[in-house]
Amino acid sequence: MKDFVPDFKLGESYAGTDTDGNLLNSPLVGRTYEFEITEDIAAAMNMSKRSIGMRVKARIFRNTLGSALAAGDVAIVAATGGAAGLGTTTAKSSANSRLCHVVDPALPSSGVADDDLYLGIIEGPTKAKLASGVTLTGGELARADTGGVMTHAVSASDADDKITGTWLEAGTGDGSTLFELDMHPTWS
Repeated sequence: MKDFVPDFKLGESYAGTDTDGNLLNSPLVGRTYEFEITEDIAAAMNMSKRSIGMRVKARIFRNTLGSALAAGDVAIVAATGGAAGLGTTTAKSSANSRLCHVVDPALPSSGVADDDLYLGIIEGPTKAKLASGVTLTGGELARADTGGVMTHAVSASDADDKITGTWLEAGTGDGSTLFELDMHPTWS
């Protein structure tokens, strides 16, 4: 049993600036929590019932892209500044990005505004955007791809340290539809 109360829940974001544009809530950035997937969370993420009871590890990130992030986007974690950088989102993913996470798929359609704080999924069951034209049968290894999406690892050039998870769902991606994924990156 965990003896903490998360700063906010999956499906929520937190104000990152005041009315004058000054950054707020900086002490929260980088905190990591585990959440049990309940029926409510599974429903909010539109996940299958097999995920209920599993645990997801999420970290609080600050969106520093200069634009909004959408639920299920794949984003890069800052690698500079040591542990301090592990709570900062620097860009949407590119091909074979190693340090990435999935923007909380339970967020509303408005996503998360620039400089606001949100939970990024770094380990466990989640849903992520699948690259356009990629077909999954389920069980394929996943890796980041260009434009804030994931794809499947298919070639010898997909080194082990670039694998970020395993696809749990079959289908064909269109670049915006979310597919079930078990995140298990080597960096988290």
